[in-house]
Amino acid sequence: MKVQSFLADHKVKTHIFFPAAGYIDIFCAAASLCVGEFFELEDFSILMSVVLNTNDVKNIRCRFDPLTHQLTLKVSGDADTRNWDVCATSKVYKISESERTRLDIEAFKKESRLDDDKAGFYRRAGEEGLNYGPHFQTLERYWTRDNDMLGYVELPEGDAPLFDNTYISPTLLDGVFQMIAKK
Repeated sequence: MKVQSFLADHKVKTHIFFPAAGYIDIFCAAASLCVGEFFELEDFSILMSVVLNTNDVKNIRCRFDPLTHQLTLKVSGDADTRNWDVCATSKVYKISESERTRLDIEAFKKESRLDDDKAGFYRRAGEEGLNYGPHFQTLERYWTRDNDMLGYVELPEGDAPLFDNTYISPTLLDGVFQMIAKK
């Protein structure tokens, strides 16, 4: 995988990190191929952060073991594919459509507090060293109620073509993680 330009917008201080949402996107794509359309990911773990440079080429390999339900993501750098490092793991299980959880979104909003200060949210994140560039500023607003949160994420204008080959846009999913980290 050649480092995509939008990933330069995912920095902690001055380092570009491959986002956790990118691992989950890869696992979701693999899960849909291995177990079908409806699935659950469980026990997701990042074992090693992948730091990127704008000219890096990383090789990524995802393996599914049907006996243990284990997905394993490995990475090697540049052209050297002899050494692979495990960077993330997850379990995947097939579920039926009827097992999916449904939420009454409008009822949740009525019972919750709205925070729609997007500019303030990203300014505070920057002050904490989380430098989200325009591609990763996807959290538009969110609602909180007790220990629950509901967020509205949206791709920046013109970004949709960047994610034609993904299961879920890593920048949208990262926006959800940003919201959760806020709490």
